[in-house]
Amino acid sequence: GNPDQGILAVDTVTGSPFRGSLYLIFSDYPNPQSAACRGFCLRVITSRDSGRTWSSPVDISDEPRLAQEHSSYLTIGPHGEIYAAWWDLFGRIMFARSLDGGRTWGPSTLVRQGSIALTPFPI
Repeated sequence: GNPDQGILAVDTVTGSPFRGSLYLIFSDYPNPQSAACRGFCLRVITSRDSGRTWSSPVDISDEPRLAQEHSSYLTIGPHGEIYAAWWDLFGRIMFARSLDGGRTWGPSTLVRQGSIALTPFPI
């Protein structure tokens, strides 16, 4: 793929079962027909050893169309949960979370619908 717009978050929460974990979220632009993605990819990778090794990427977006997810952000909650938010090309702000250190993610949830699409590309 072609990773872009990477944002790193570190779990520094005292008492978190995942304390010290690194999480990297990024947009990825591989072949749109890739079985590894639904539409364009919004991926998260995890390291539990200070960045020496990383997990396989997890596509956290449910968007099935070729709608680029971008401008993503990660933050860590008070119990080690991971929260992700991003824009998509339909002008929506989307949200997903992981409760197991980034291994699995809940469904993408619409937070806010913007008034215009953010893409010059046909979708």
